[in-house]
Amino acid sequence: MVTIAIGGCKKSINNFSDYMKYMSEEENGLVKKKSVGGIQMMVKYLPNDYLVYNELKNDQILTAGKIDSVRKTYANSITFMMVIGPSKDESFDITRVGVADYEEFAQRLEQMNFSMGQFVNLKIGETTYIPELAQMESTYGLEQNRKILFVFNAVNDAGNKILMDDVQFVYVDELFNIGINKFKFSKEDLTDLPAFKFKK
Repeated sequence: MVTIAIGGCKKSINNFSDYMKYMSEEENGLVKKKSVGGIQMMVKYLPNDYLVYNELKNDQILTAGKIDSVRKTYANSITFMMVIGPSKDESFDITRVGVADYEEFAQRLEQMNFSMGQFVNLKIGETTYIPELAQMESTYGLEQNRKILFVFNAVNDAGNKILMDDVQFVYVDELFNIGINKFKFSKEDLTDLPAFKFKK
């Protein structure tokens, strides 16, 4: 069982393994999965507390000032990770799907490394937002799936937070012949999740 402490009105978790478990359990609403034509897509919301911890986890001396400083760098961003690869009963390298020769393979890697942001958007209410950053994680060919991070501006042009309604993460595929894929996230699941309490 994940241990959750109640501090004021806000739930919190002070063990990172428990926090990771909370993030990964589908009933908590931060992970959505879909399979099409033997290809599985997983989209996961990455809370800012997770991103801050990842940046600071190897620091020998962790102070409140350092935590606050790093937290500010993520304060105006919303981050999702999409993992795309073979479905559970399949075995293939996703980067080679539909690829006929080395030239096409090189083009595929170029697209996945530098153009994935063109295929993804967030739909919130009647407004569509495109990512400010899309970055594929390097695997050096050791994994069959690929992980791509998408970072969106959390504040619109009027200076208001964009998480005012449920969110649709939309992937319009132009690489693997799997069409338009939508993943719906509840606003409450994204904004009401437990805080991670850093141990200083």
